[in-house]
This record gives sequence, C-alpha cells and structure tokens, in this order.
Amino acid sequence: MTKSVWKATGAIICLFLITVIIRLYFAIKTPVVGDSREAYKIGSMALRGVSLEKFYYGALPYAYNNPPALLYLLVGQVWIEKTIHIPFPIANKLAATVADGLIAVLLFKLISEKEKLSKKFAYGLFYALNPVSILITGFHGQHDALPTLATLAAVYIFPRYMLLGALFLGLGMAFKPFPVLLLPLFLFMRPIAWRKRVQFTLLSMVPLFLAFAPLWITAFGMVNRGILIYSGSPDYGWLSLIRTAYWLSHHAIYVPLPNIDLLLSISKYVFLSAYVLVVITMLRRKTVNPITGAISLVYFLFYFVYGGIASQYLVWLLPFLILYNRRYAFAYTIIATTALLGYYAFFLPRLFLWAVPFFLVPVQVEESVKMTVFSQFGVLTPNIPLYRQITAVFSLYTLTSIVFWPSTGFFLWRLIQDCKLTVKVGERMKKFRNSHGWRR
Repeated sequence: MTKSVWKATGAIICLFLITVIIRLYFAIKTPVVGDSREAYKIGSMALRGVSLEKFYYGALPYAYNNPPALLYLLVGQVWIEKTIHIPFPIANKLAATVADGLIAVLLFKLISEKEKLSKKFAYGLFYALNPVSILITGFHGQHDALPTLATLAAVYIFPRYMLLGALFLGLGMAFKPFPVLLLPLFLFMRPIAWRKRVQFTLLSMVPLFLAFAPLWITAFGMVNRGILIYSGSPDYGWLSLIRTAYWLSHHAIYVPLPNIDLLLSISKYVFLSAYVLVVITMLRRKTVNPITGAISLVYFLFYFVYGGIASQYLVWLLPFLILYNRRYAFAYTIIATTALLGYYAFFLPRLFLWAVPFFLVPVQVEESVKMTVFSQFGVLTPNIPLYRQITAVFSLYTLTSIVFWPSTGFFLWRLIQDCKLTVKVGERMKKFRNSHGWRR
C-alpha cells in the first residue's frame, strides 16, 4: 500500500470513530423518551410473541406505521438489551449511529479522487460533527440514518453497478418509505434502455418484498394500509404555524387542531401533484444531474409543501445537500438545528435535562415536574400553567417554526433556479412571439 492509501484509510477510520463516539456519548447521557419509549414497548411485545400484524391493525395501544424491516430491528434491539444487557438507550441508537458513521465515510468516498485529502476529510467531518444528525440520532434515537445511508450508497454505487444500486435503494425503502420519492431520479439519472429501467424498478422492490414476506399472506393489505395512511406529525412546516396560532388563540397548548387529518390529507395530495410536476419538468429538461441537487430539491419540496413534517425528516437531505452545495448545507444546518432545539426543548425536555446545571433547577420542584417542564433557554420553573402560557408565546419552538418553513421555501426556489426549471419571462415572450409570427 502506498503512503496516500494509508492516509486515506486512516482518514476513513478517524471519520467513522469520531461520528460514532460523539453519538454514543449522547446516547449514554440521554434517557429514552417519546418515540424511543414507544419503540421499546413495541419491540418488547413483539419479542414476547405478539403477532406482528396486530401492530398495524390498531388492536394494540402502540400503533406502528413503518415497514416491517424496522420492526424486526426494534425486536433485535430489545433482545440485545435483555440478553447482552446493553442499556436500551444505547442499543436503540446503535444501528443509526453506525449508519451515521458510514454516511460520513461515503461522503469522503464520493468526493473526486483528484481533490486533496483534507477537502475530502472536511466533507465527511461536516456530517460527523453536524448537530442535525447528532440531535436526531444521538439524542432522539430515530432510525432515519439507515434509509438515508442506503440511498447514499445507491448514489455511490449506481454509476458502476446500476442494479446493485437498485437493491440499496430498495433496502432504504424497506426501512422507511421515503426513498421511493427518489426512484424516478435514479431511473433517468443517465441515458439507459427502458429494459434497464424496468429491471432497476423491479430490483428496488426486492428488499421491500422480503421485508413483507412474513406478513405477505396473513396481513399484507392491513400492513400496507397502516403504512400508507400515516401522514406524519405537524411539528414543522406550514401546519405547525397554524397549530401554534391555534394554541395561542385558545390560550392553551396540546389542544388537538380541528380537521388536522383533513389538512394533512390535502397537503399530501398537493405535494404529490407538485412532486409529479417538478419531476416531469426535470426529466424533460434533462437536469437530473447532478443527482444530489435533484434529491435536495425533492426533499425541500416535501418540507415546504407537505404539512406533516416530523423531527427525523430533517436529516434526509443533509448528506446530499453537503455534496451539492456546502454553503446551502451550512445555512440549512443552522436553521434546522435551531428548529430541532426549539422543538425538543418544548416537547421532549428530558433530552436536555441532564445538561442543565443543578443550580438552575429549583429544589422544591418534584422530579416528575422537572421531567416535563422546561422553560425557554433551559431554566426550569415550578409554575406549570404560567410556564405553558409564556412558552407558547416566546419559546424557541414558536420562533423556529416561523423561521424554518419560509427558509425551506427559499432553498427550494434556489434549487429550482440551479436546476434551471424556470424560464425567464423575456424568453417566454420571445418564444410566444416567434410561434405566432409576430415582429417588433
């Protein structure tokens, strides 16, 4: 091995270790809250022999809405916790942590070999130290790094082994459905025969088919319905603004927003219509390349138009945006991190409670109150009703909700311009005049 190969190998190992160690540190520190708590209950019940299809039927109090592959992973995590005695907060985040480490390595590999080693390392380090990824994987314990890794691997492999790239894209869909939005981009990433496109599509469905195999006969229809009807959570985006305004007008929080399901359904169909229009326009103009820009555009379109944006969704586009435009990625990191901090401080304060200096926590506040009440800027207060009213107005969540959604619209517009999906008004008028034989 040459000296340059040794340096590259050392850089890859360093990137992986930095990424994993940081996330494992926070995994050890933070408790199991929110979705992770539900994941433990689901995994425990499945490990005890509860039929898997019952999680999709709605017969249990813990509804499940992801493809079965992630359910199998949850069972494995609970088994590790009970058999090897690794605490569940670590076992739950281990797979996503490793996935984050591999994403950092892939970012290093995706940069041209002609670039300096320091520049390639910087791309991987940008993700390794990125607070958006750290918060979602290390703190929250979400698994969206797994389908994101599979999609990034498909981008890396596709130019050399197209059909193998289809399997990786399908692997991502087997964990969570969102990579299916990128399927048309892969099909038209480069000029290939229609036979190859059909093969790619069919192969991408193989991992999904295998994941559904145990439920294929007994409950496929119900499982499929349970996944498709899930509409996300209105935690970010335009629907979060409506929800916050509704809370303020009613002087209360956690009040269900009327017609929330209808609004989510409407936004779903509006997004699908806009998505089809954008994809068709990209394909007609042959602007799918670079694929990272097209992927970023699709995800920003999703963030801006769709109403059910949850925290973990914010990591989907991060590695692709880093590859496409580091300035965009840096600005997005600041905005998304602020939004995540505001959301977690408002809804899941226990994620940060361990980091709050003890002298800021009033002694008279009971532990249960400490775990559920967290005022703005990290100071706890025993006055729950007053806290809720003040926080509903001034919390980071409210402020960042106002900032995040317009920011996604700005990024979307810039990417539309970058991908040349707009035509100048003057050019349109010129074409119109020429088509009608007009002269000045």
